[in-house]
Amino acid sequence: MKFFKRFKKSELINYSFIFLIILVIIFFDPIIRTINPELYEKNANKYVQRTIKTENKENGEQSINSSTSVSTFSPHFSNEPIISAYPTRVEEYNLKMGGWIPSFDFNNSYQKALSSTELNSVSVVYLSLNSSGNLTNRITLTTEQIQKLKESGKEIFLTSTLFSPDVWSTFANSPNLIKIHNQNLLDEVIKLDADGIDLDYESIPLQYKNIYLELIKDLSIKFKEKNKKISIVFLPKSSDKENIGCCNETKQSQEIKSIEPYVDEIRIMLYDYHKYVGKEGLSPISWIKSVTGYFSNQIQNKQKLVICLPKYGYSFGPNNDIKALTNDQIKQIISQNPGLKVEITSENESSFMLNQQRYYYINDENIEVIKRYLKEQNIQKIYVWRI
Repeated sequence: MKFFKRFKKSELINYSFIFLIILVIIFFDPIIRTINPELYEKNANKYVQRTIKTENKENGEQSINSSTSVSTFSPHFSNEPIISAYPTRVEEYNLKMGGWIPSFDFNNSYQKALSSTELNSVSVVYLSLNSSGNLTNRITLTTEQIQKLKESGKEIFLTSTLFSPDVWSTFANSPNLIKIHNQNLLDEVIKLDADGIDLDYESIPLQYKNIYLELIKDLSIKFKEKNKKISIVFLPKSSDKENIGCCNETKQSQEIKSIEPYVDEIRIMLYDYHKYVGKEGLSPISWIKSVTGYFSNQIQNKQKLVICLPKYGYSFGPNNDIKALTNDQIKQIISQNPGLKVEITSENESSFMLNQQRYYYINDENIEVIKRYLKEQNIQKIYVWRI
């Protein structure tokens, strides 16, 4: 009691109030974490970002690595810079990750897929649909190769592609051909013991929208009977009747609300911005947000939504000279040009200028920024072109 007599009554009240606040914080902190973890994480991330920005300023860090300088470059959209917070791996966000094995580089990508510990889904570009409605094999594929991928803990899809609109009139004139096509797809999946089919049909005239939907409905019946999965590749769009860039009839033919009940995955291609929007770039973050927001609002079961990202780049030169490059090719260009200024644009695209050509590409650091956004949107899975 002598100890407390040293203080005035008003001081004791103030100290008691402070002590009470401390107890409230200690008591309610774990409750806040449990009730609203996203709010807690959001506030924690703000602190981490401020801390990293302060540390970078003190240490003079302005680069991804010792040989590549980074600055903010804004060729399009917002001038707000992307803040790259602490490094984050896909496991921390509980995001599943998959990727395509292209037919033109099968052996190399297949070995990468086998050894990958991040991938839990692989799609092998295996079949192609021609204008007469027949399926052809793009590569030679064996059950043993599929089994090795499955033994490494991966779900395996066979991808069937279509880039010509002519087949739809054939299907319209011969409805039974759709059933034959779907049965052939199922037979290939069963023969190779794959988990499902991945339809990458990118050319659908609007007048055959209903034929496309009938194909998917019949496919769903056949595949469910055999406990096999269906994935559909969707072209990117930000509205129901988007009319910019290319392939607008296909965009409108792919009506998500009609298709979703019959498929297991809806994969949205979020690359080739110059093609689908008609402006320079590869995968600007504002476009990713716009398209993801549209599909998130349209879909009933968000767990079906898969966001597909690029692991390659483009160069844009005079006279609309556009060339595709792998990330390995881009790394080689950078290594052969010491002092080349590589930038991360305000749209989260890696970029540099060389010989009157502007290069854009998406690397692992860019993808980490996208992952953080997708986690905020409760997206469950990403896919990359290509492994």
